[in-house]
Amino acid sequence: MDFSEIASRLGYYFGEREVSELVNALEIVEKPQLPKGDDTAYLVSEQRGVELTFVDERYLDAPPTREYPEGALVLNNVRFYGVAGSRFKRFDGELPHGLAFGQTLDELKAKLGATTWESSDSDRARWDQPDHLIFAGFDDQGRADVYALQMLVVEE
Repeated sequence: MDFSEIASRLGYYFGEREVSELVNALEIVEKPQLPKGDDTAYLVSEQRGVELTFVDERYLDAPPTREYPEGALVLNNVRFYGVAGSRFKRFDGELPHGLAFGQTLDELKAKLGATTWESSDSDRARWDQPDHLIFAGFDDQGRADVYALQMLVVEE
């Protein structure tokens, strides 16, 4: 599967072909389950270094772009891990937007443009794209070790 185009699968719900193909490519056999009283469910592939976040359609922070069946679990976020030795193995596929683990914030700014947001201690940053968000997390040496792509959020 071409993970470089993963952002195009955000906003589809569990059971739709676009999400099923992704889940199958990650060799995940579980189905997302909402814990009682919660609005978020996760599917993980520790072996592939990927975590999928699903949100109950009623609680999406994204601008409405389509209708969902009641109770649909919508793919809201995909996280790629690059830290060997953590709970997850290092993701070894092609990352979206030409990203690579180990890039610095300055290198990412050169690639993606100015950040929309940066944490005060520079360990996280966000870039807003027209149809999704990109997040980067940085290690103690200031090198990217986690990336996430997420549906847009409604700013209040």
